[in-house]
Formats: sequence, C-alpha cells, structure tokens
Amino acid sequence: MYCKCGGLEEAHRIFAKHSRRGVVLWTAIIGGYSDAGDSRAALHLFKQMLLDGTKPNKVTPTTFVAALTSCSSLATLPVGKAIHATIAETGCSSIPLVQSSLINFYGKCGSLKLARRIFEAMDDKTMVNSWTAVITGYAQHGEMEHARKIFERMQQEGVKPDEVTFINVLSACSHAGIVEDACYFFIAMTQELGLAAGIEHYGCLIDLLGRSGWLNEAEALVKKMTVQPDSVLWSSLLGSSRVHGNVKVAKHAAQRLIELEPENAASYVQLSNTYTVWKPCDAATRSA
Repeated sequence: MYCKCGGLEEAHRIFAKHSRRGVVLWTAIIGGYSDAGDSRAALHLFKQMLLDGTKPNKVTPTTFVAALTSCSSLATLPVGKAIHATIAETGCSSIPLVQSSLINFYGKCGSLKLARRIFEAMDDKTMVNSWTAVITGYAQHGEMEHARKIFERMQQEGVKPDEVTFINVLSACSHAGIVEDACYFFIAMTQELGLAAGIEHYGCLIDLLGRSGWLNEAEALVKKMTVQPDSVLWSSLLGSSRVHGNVKVAKHAAQRLIELEPENAASYVQLSNTYTVWKPCDAATRSA
C-alpha cells in the first residue's frame, strides 16, 4: 500500500522490520522503487533478495519485470543478462509478461537481434506490449525499415496497436530525429486506425518537426490539434523557433505561452533573444 501511495520510506521501514521476507514482500518493495524511478535502489534490492536465498517464481513474475524495467532505464546490459539467466533458472522464460520485458530491455540496450530472437520464440504473440517493444527498439536505433515491417506484420496478424504503442514509437522517432517515419506512424494512428492523438503524441511530433526546422509545419499541426496545447508544447515550439530563427512562429508561441503562464519570465526572455539574434538578419535580407 505504501509503495503504491508513494510512501517508499515508510514501506522500506516496514520491510526492514520483517525477519522473514518472502518473495511477495520482496516483489512489493522492488516494484515500488522501480515504479518510482529509483532504478538503482530497485536493482540493489533485487540483488539482496537473491543473496538472501529468495528467488522469484512463476507465481511472481512481476519481480523480474520490475528488475528488467530498472535495467532498461539504466541501460545496464550485463546486469540484465544476469537477470535473464536467473529467469531461465527459475523456469519463467516462457511467461509472456517476462518475455515482453526482456524484449524491451534488450531493445533499449541495442541488442536488437537478441530482442527479435526472444520475440520470434514467443508462443503467444497476442500481447500488444511485445510488438510495441520490438517496434520501439528498432525505432530507437534508427532501424526504421524493420520497425515498419514489424508494425505491418502486427496488423496482419490481427494485433491492433494502441495509444501506448504510438507514444513509444513517436518518442523513439523524435529522439532519433526521423521526421518522415514519425509522420508515417502518426498518420497510421490517426487516419488508418482511427485512434485519437493525445497531447503526448502531438508533443513528440511537434517537438521533432520544430527541432528539424519544420517550424511552419509544426505550427500548422498545432492549429489542427484536437486537444488543447499545453505550456510544454508551446515552450518546445518557442525554443525551436529561436534556434532556427523563425520570428513569426516564435512570436505566436510566446504569446500563447504567456497566456498560459503569465508569471513565467522565461517566455519573455526567449522571445527577446529571438528578436535580438534574428531580427537584424531579417532586416539585412530585406535591404540586400
């Protein structure tokens, strides 16, 4: 209960009082730290659990899921491989939830062949998470041809991508700076599959368009949004406009940002910097 409510210190205090710590108790505390984003603490506890002579089993596979999630966050390949070995020892290798976590882990660490091998060996490929993990892994490392093929195969096999699939893929495309493929997946989501884009989907694509210098296209997409743009999105667009010298879009983004956060001085500063750097260039261009 304390873990789920964010009271990790209290949860750990109660955990430390127990002299007999079964796998369920270990799973709760490891999962609590993993969910809170404290990956190092989660992995430290996982190691302590094994040293204590306790191993997860087929009844508690979420222990492995939490540990692998922490490994993915830290991109610690050797530790993840050691956990994979423990998974094999305990007979949990064929559990779909664990397999999906392994695919996600190896994909994020760049071991794409191993991630793919685990995926292809799965008897049950009906979990959206497994497909999402493979596609995201390829996208994160710029292997967009493979990402598209798996995405198409996913639909051919009757597994429908969900909103989380597209958040992960669009985020991966954004980090990799791949505009064309991001647009491909966004169109597939909104037009072909009829899924509603949320603020996170729009945010990934608009941030990518802005950083790539496609400011007018980014602004046009903002105007077509079916949800209200937030301050994070406008701030991203303002920052990209300053970098690429689009004073018009910068002014629009700053005005919207000021409306949302009138007390935030950063918006005024960024707009002022944009004018200072780029307005003389505009004037010189016109007079030439």
